[in-house]
Amino acid sequence: LDYTNKGKVFACDISDTMLQWMEENVCPMYPDIIPVNMQESSVPLDDGIADIVYMMSLHHELEEPLRILQESFRLLKNGGRIFIVDWKKEDMPIGPPTDIRYEPERVREQLLSAGFTDVEIFNEMPKHFLLLARKN
Repeated sequence: LDYTNKGKVFACDISDTMLQWMEENVCPMYPDIIPVNMQESSVPLDDGIADIVYMMSLHHELEEPLRILQESFRLLKNGGRIFIVDWKKEDMPIGPPTDIRYEPERVREQLLSAGFTDVEIFNEMPKHFLLLARKN
C-alpha cells in the first residue's frame, strides 16, 4: 500500500509488545504509521484529530465499550466515521467464545448512545459484521 501524502495513521494499542513490534517491523517501511500507547478507554490524542476510527475484532474484548465509543467520538472530526468489525454471535470453530460476542444491533445502540448517527449494519461477511457510523 502506498500511504504517501495520505495523512497519518495512529495505530493505537494497549500492548507494549504490539507497539514495539510495529515500531520495529512497520514504521521503517511506513513512517506515517505512528504507534500510540493507549488505555482501554483513553487515547492520548487531541480532540477532532481523526477522519476515521477503525476497530477490528476488538469490541467483544472491551470491558466498557461505551467509553471507548465516546472516546472515538471525541477523536473524530465532524463528519468523521467509525468502522467496527467484529465476530458474529454465532457458534463457529474459530474466534472468541460465543457468549462474549455482540449482536450488531447492540453495538448500534451503543454507537447511538455515544452520539453517533447514520449507523449502518452490514452482515454479508461469513464470520464478521461491520458497522459504520458518523459524527455529525
